[in-house]
Amino acid sequence: MAPSTSNLKQLLEYQSKCERLEKFDGQGQLVLIVTHFIIKLCSEDDEIIILLKRLEDSAKLCRIYSRHTEEDRKFSTMFWDFITQLKVFFEVPNFKSTANPNEVVAAFVDLLLEILEEILHLQPYFIHGLVEKFILTLKRELKFLIAFLGDTPSQLTKLETTKNVLKDIEVVANDVGSFLYSFFLSKDRISIAAMNNSLSDLLRNMELVNEIVMKHCITVDNLWPSNITPKTATVSLSFVDSILDYIKDLVNCYDYKNVILKDEIRAIHQDLTNLKNGIKELEIERCQECEEFSMQLINVAFEVEYIIYSFASESYITFRLNQVTEKIKPMMMRLQELKRNDAGMLKDAQYPRQQISLRYDTGDEYLVSLKNEEMEIMERLCGGICILQIISITGMPGLGKTN
Repeated sequence: MAPSTSNLKQLLEYQSKCERLEKFDGQGQLVLIVTHFIIKLCSEDDEIIILLKRLEDSAKLCRIYSRHTEEDRKFSTMFWDFITQLKVFFEVPNFKSTANPNEVVAAFVDLLLEILEEILHLQPYFIHGLVEKFILTLKRELKFLIAFLGDTPSQLTKLETTKNVLKDIEVVANDVGSFLYSFFLSKDRISIAAMNNSLSDLLRNMELVNEIVMKHCITVDNLWPSNITPKTATVSLSFVDSILDYIKDLVNCYDYKNVILKDEIRAIHQDLTNLKNGIKELEIERCQECEEFSMQLINVAFEVEYIIYSFASESYITFRLNQVTEKIKPMMMRLQELKRNDAGMLKDAQYPRQQISLRYDTGDEYLVSLKNEEMEIMERLCGGICILQIISITGMPGLGKTN
């Protein structure tokens, strides 16, 4: 059973308003955010959970008895001891887990984002000017990373290139964690100049990692559909129908966050709709090809859904939507090819006698004074509809063009 933090929460809220337990107003709220993270991460027997339970009991006693008692002093000591123990949780968890590596890193980046959101909400006295601008940029860059960590290219975790990208993200995420702990959860005096320098270095490193992420997306662009999509017994275009309905409703919302991208998303929506309708029109004889094509379409539809639903920065969404557009182009060409082939199959079925009559053998005894080029013309004329071509023969009268 997860330990309760209700007494701790109420006491920290009271102390934030009335006393100076925290280094800045609201610091206790950041502690609670990390506390909820470690509760999901740790077992009841872990030392940090045992310390948390003791802290909760102490908070309860502080609320029962009057202020400025021995219990208050004990709680203050225990509180800062607990914060010291939290330092190890400001890096990507290093433990054996059944979760995929990208999911472990994503959970940690999500924690960092939650802390940054709370910091911006609390607006401590030192968060202003350039510091605030840097923190907003840091938040945007982390959203870029977490969007990638939930996206298709990060799920190919067996590829060496994916492992390397995840390691790079883990390093920069740990740097952000160290920054947040050092400046927002320690008792040390805050230096605005030092904070600016740290943020500047962080953003520079994150920009490099984001470039690596985009290169990785391009590298694995043609690999992920067959690698991560499970083979299913039933392939239904109803999946695509539901996603298309969702996308249409989303972009038609007045307050959709990516207004600038609406036209691009609508164009992709139209392309996916055309592909879906085109697959339905293919002949039943192409059942196997239809199924494979449908699975490919389902992959792309789910990919689009994730991209536009994510809380990623506009740059990431634009980059990934461009990739999807490039992926759709060959699918449209393939669909047109299948339709043309179906048209040929239909003609064969409608005109079997003509097809047979056009496929008679032409013996050499009937051909007089014909060279290789003329033989090729005869083969095209007598080889059937599938290879029949319209050609023009020009020349002076009397050359035998009609023969």
